[in-house]
Amino acid sequence: LTLSSAPAKVSSMPSWFSKTTEERPQTPRVHEPSTKQIAVDEATSRVLLLQRLLRGRAAQNMMHEGKATRQALITELRAADKSLQDPDEAAADAFETRATTVKFAGADHAAGATVA
Repeated sequence: LTLSSAPAKVSSMPSWFSKTTEERPQTPRVHEPSTKQIAVDEATSRVLLLQRLLRGRAAQNMMHEGKATRQALITELRAADKSLQDPDEAAADAFETRATTVKFAGADHAAGATVA
């Protein structure tokens, strides 16, 4: 057996690399919008901004109304939380509140007795 004496052609490049070049397709062009289209786009964006602002304000008003309707509960919860944190200060605040209520009730009674 004799092997052929011609040397094998060895490439230094990887097999996935090939030198065949393909022609690139043309780059797509974007047409300039007309002035009418620009005006329509600006009007649309203004309307969308106004809608977003109105929806945000409506949500804000709903939250404010919800807070107003639950104000007594909020105050009660804050008072309970404060009493858990510092019982002595909470008792002093409760005493002040009660004293103010009694003072105003006495003034109201005196004013009612004077008018009657």
